[in-house]
Amino acid sequence: MCAWDWNVANFLVQLAVAIGTVGAVVLVLFLEFFKKPKLEIDFEQKEPYCRKTRFLMGAYGAAFSRYWIRIKVENKGRTVAKNCEAKLVDITEIRDKETVPFQPFDPVILRWASYPEETDLRPTDINKQEYEYLNVIYTVESGESRIQKEAEGKAIVCTDARGRGILGFLPIGKYILTLTVYGENVNPVSRKFQLIWHGKWDEIRMVEIAGD
Repeated sequence: MCAWDWNVANFLVQLAVAIGTVGAVVLVLFLEFFKKPKLEIDFEQKEPYCRKTRFLMGAYGAAFSRYWIRIKVENKGRTVAKNCEAKLVDITEIRDKETVPFQPFDPVILRWASYPEETDLRPTDINKQEYEYLNVIYTVESGESRIQKEAEGKAIVCTDARGRGILGFLPIGKYILTLTVYGENVNPVSRKFQLIWHGKWDEIRMVEIAGD
C-alpha cells in the first residue's frame, strides 16, 4: 500500500474515532437531559390547595382556625429534584388602576407544608412523579384572643421575616405575587398570581395570571 493509501486509512480511522467520541458525548447529554427532573406549579382555589386547619394554643386559651393558600409543586421528570426551595421574589400592590412595588419587602424563602415548624425553611427533595405543597399565605379566624387580634387584617406570608426590617404580612388589598421554585439539579420555574382580599379571613382569593 502506498503512503497516500496509509494516510487515507489513518484519516478514516481518526475520523471514525472522533465521530464515535462525539456520538458518545451527545448520547450522554441526551440521556442526562432525558432523565432531568422537571418542576411544574399548579394551583386551584379549592381543597387541598387551600385548606382550613384548627389551631389550639392552650397557653393563651385560644382555639381558632387558619386558612392556608398553598401551591402544588410537582416533579414531572424521571429523577429526584434535589434541594428544592421556593421564593416569593416580588410583590406588587394594585391601587385602583396603578401598580406600585410593595414596601418594605425583600425576596423571602417560603415554607414547604411538610415542615410543621413555622420558621423551618429548609429545602426539600421531590421524588420523580411526586409532589409537595408549598405554603404561601395564611389568615387567622377573627376572635378575641391576643393572637387573633394581632393577626386581624393581615395575610401572613409563610416565611420567617424576623429581624429583616420587612413586613411579614400583607394588609387588606390586591397584590401580584411572583413565585419562583428552583433546585440543585433542575431549571427554575416561576409563576405570577393575583391575590385579592377584602378582609374576611376565609374569603381571601388567589388566581394565576395567564401567560406568566
